[in-house]
This record gives sequence, C-alpha cells and structure tokens, in this order.
Amino acid sequence: MTLSGLTHLCLSFRNVFAALTLSWVFASQSFAEDITIAYSHFPPLTGVEIGQENVRSGLLHEMYIYALTDLGYTPQLLQYPPNRIKTKMAAGEDIDLYICGEFSKGKRPQYLYGPRFLTLTAVLIQNVEEPPLEKVKDLKGTIVLKQRGFGGLSNLIDPSNTISEANFKSIVPMFARRRVNYLIDYKERIEPLLREIEGIHFRMYEMHEYGGFLCLNRRFDNVDTRLKAIHEALVSFQDTDEGIALFEKYKYSGRFGE
Repeated sequence: MTLSGLTHLCLSFRNVFAALTLSWVFASQSFAEDITIAYSHFPPLTGVEIGQENVRSGLLHEMYIYALTDLGYTPQLLQYPPNRIKTKMAAGEDIDLYICGEFSKGKRPQYLYGPRFLTLTAVLIQNVEEPPLEKVKDLKGTIVLKQRGFGGLSNLIDPSNTISEANFKSIVPMFARRRVNYLIDYKERIEPLLREIEGIHFRMYEMHEYGGFLCLNRRFDNVDTRLKAIHEALVSFQDTDEGIALFEKYKYSGRFGE
C-alpha cells in the first residue's frame, strides 16, 4: 500500500470512529429541553455575518446547533456584548451555556465548568521586511493592528506602541497591503487567512495561551451528566465529515477539547 493510500485509510478510520462515537453519545444521552447559548462576536467561531441579511453564524454556531439538536435540546443562540454576558451570568439569568475563560473560575457559582474546551494562542505577526525581534517586549514605538473591541490583546505589548483597530474582515488585507507591519490576533483563526494570500511573508511570535471552558447553568438537573454529554458531542463532531467540512468552510486551524 502506498503512503497516500495509508494516509487516506487512516483518515477514513478516524472519520468512522468519530461518527460511531458521536452516535453513541447521542444514543446514550437525550435531553428534550430548550437551551440558551450565549456568544459574542468572535469570527470565525461566532458572530459571522452571512448574506445580505447579516444572519449570524460561525463554526461553533453551526456545531452547537448540530450537536445539541441531536442530543434532544432545542438550542437558541443569542449574541451579546461581553460585558452584558458577564452581568447576566453573575445573576445566573437567561444564559444556559457559554464558553468561560480561566479568569472567571470560582466567580460564577451558578455555573458548572467542564474540562478545557477551547485554546486560543495570542500572537504577534511581523512583516519579514522588519528586523526580527528577540522578544515581543522589544517592540516599541510602532503601530500595531488588532481587531476592534479586543482590548485585552493590547496589554501584551509595550504601551509605547500605538494600537490601530479595524474589523476582522479588514485586518488581514490591511496587513497584506503593508498599511501596518505588525498585527496582533489569535493564531488559530488568523494564520489560515494569512497563508491564503500569495506573496505575503511574515514571522509569528507566540505571546500567551488562553483556555476556554464550557459552562452550564446549574438550573438543569443532572448538570454534570449533561455537561459531559455536550462536551463529548462537540469534540466528537469535529472529526466527522460534516465537522471537517465546517472547519474548512470557516478556515479555522484550532481543535476543541485538546
């Protein structure tokens, strides 16, 4: 058997195994209830505007609908600004499921935290025509581009730098056209977009890794069983044919549950 044939066989086995695992999860757990999932604008995972009517979607958006529907839930996805989500979760109101950061652990007693579900790696992207940096903190007195609204990333570089902001659709074209020589974002979503552009060359410096955890409202009975089933359903789904197609559609290089 050729190497390519062996690779294809391994991938096919992985897809079959993922599908069987997902079927087992769905067959062994069924919850016929409404569930409200909160999210904020974070393309390509959530808040992606689709079509002229600006319908909200995204990789996680579609995964939620697929996996939770098959678990028996009726999912309702609602977009809120991050601060409003924080307020609602502090009161334990309206929100059943959300991806919480490490910083919030112990601060939301109304919610049960699962194992790490999401990993995001903050990176500094540098045009190769700039002198290499030994350390990110050596970058001073220049303009750095980031997505509008992602204020926390600004804290990872020296304050003498000027932060320029744009929407997510614009930051890669602006960097490609040399409007700026430095860009801050998350590796898992920005690297696939950069590598699609012919003729663009860059260096990438990893700065910080963030973890996200599925948090489920304790209003549900058997909340630990439910959260485990949701986590396993989403993680298993990413290796099915449908899941792989969604990762390609939304150009996301990260993995869930790892």
